[in-house]
Amino acid sequence: MAQHAIVNTPPNYAMPTALRSPGFHSELPTYSPRRSPSTNTSRHSLREDRTKEFEYDIKNRGKTTAMLTLLAEQSYSKHVPTFLQGSPVRGRVYLTAEKLESVQLITVTIHGKIISGADPTQHKTFLEVVQHVWSAEDGLPSRDLGSSNPTSPTTPNWSSASSSSGDTGLPPQGNGRLQHGGYSWNFAVHIPREVSVPYGKNKQLGTFALPETFIDRLSRASIAYEVSVHFMRGKWRSDYRIPVPFGYIPLTRPGPFSTLRQLSYAENAPLLGPTVDLEGWHRVNPITVQGTLFNNRNVSFRCTLFLAKPLSYTRGSLIPLSICFEGDDQQGLDLLSAPGSIDIRLGRRVRYHYDYLNTLGAHHLKDTIDFFDRAVLWPSHEGADDPRHRLRYVNGEIHVKTDAKPTCAIGDFRIEYTVILSLEAPGFEPSEKRPPVLQPVDIVSVYAPGARPKKYAPPGYDLPTVPSFYLAE
Repeated sequence: MAQHAIVNTPPNYAMPTALRSPGFHSELPTYSPRRSPSTNTSRHSLREDRTKEFEYDIKNRGKTTAMLTLLAEQSYSKHVPTFLQGSPVRGRVYLTAEKLESVQLITVTIHGKIISGADPTQHKTFLEVVQHVWSAEDGLPSRDLGSSNPTSPTTPNWSSASSSSGDTGLPPQGNGRLQHGGYSWNFAVHIPREVSVPYGKNKQLGTFALPETFIDRLSRASIAYEVSVHFMRGKWRSDYRIPVPFGYIPLTRPGPFSTLRQLSYAENAPLLGPTVDLEGWHRVNPITVQGTLFNNRNVSFRCTLFLAKPLSYTRGSLIPLSICFEGDDQQGLDLLSAPGSIDIRLGRRVRYHYDYLNTLGAHHLKDTIDFFDRAVLWPSHEGADDPRHRLRYVNGEIHVKTDAKPTCAIGDFRIEYTVILSLEAPGFEPSEKRPPVLQPVDIVSVYAPGARPKKYAPPGYDLPTVPSFYLAE
């Protein structure tokens, strides 16, 4: 009897307020915090407890001159501040004026870049958002008169700012000269879900969803996001600039499972195979395998791979699969359908071909290909009622790692996934070397609506548990 267990899942992504809707929050991967607040804690306190502050400063003679603080969800911001699609990049900037200080403009800028090398020409910007925080034309901000501690400044207002133009009801005008003291400004920069960037040989303009942060030392290119605050000072004074990398997570999810598959998950029952749940499985084009068995007879088999629909799978989850072998030689069928004769796994390809004309064949045009663990396979009773005993079914599941980056495309950068099936049985010599069976699939970051996928591998067939991870480390 197969055992069922809920799969290991990545951290929970708390939804931005704008995206919350009934039932949606439960579709996100679960996360168990290290400590649970008291049941008497207010909702406001819970929200405060889940926010982590990241501080970056410029010091002069041991004192903080300028500071950028980012406020991020702590459950997926262990070392780097990380923000979800639909939630703003929030924080505050702080400036200390030791004497009469001339500041003309303060801005917060967000960049998203494809980086393929150290040279600036190898940095391709696909996102730039600039937000005005303050300028001299806005008038003098009020000072933090009560405290010089930059870690707890107050938001400036215009109530105590002086004006030489009288009480007009408008913010006072100034020349950018800040008096001695500390000043702070809160900000919230909204990131678009999509951007338009050129791609391809002809550099046509295309619209792409923002990709997740991707940094892999073995890959030819990376996806990096940065937020920076710029203090533009007066003439003959050098500007202050604080750049900070941050993580970004898009919220992508598969479509709903078939009705029978949802029912199996909800009732903790075995999945129904492709001969029963006709709507729940994708049939890959079958291949014919021919060769010699034990050097004494020629055999021929038909092999068909089925993958659970839709062909989109949440990371930290699994890819249910079934393989059908058909042939007249029962010994050969038993040999080829043995789990040890089947190698099926998930492969990832990272592509970045950004200069087709001038760098054809160059180093950076090479794709980076990775292969994940083999699928867990076990014999199935499906097809056992065939009177001619010409069928063998094998069930299985590919365990998708929790740190797998979602499928994405931005400009000429791609992260693509493929299920790869190859056969190699002892005693069987194929008549020709065939390429493996390939089926492109998508990896996403959010669960489908409804019940969660479950493991069905019987005892002894399971793989070691995938260790937990933190995003954007």
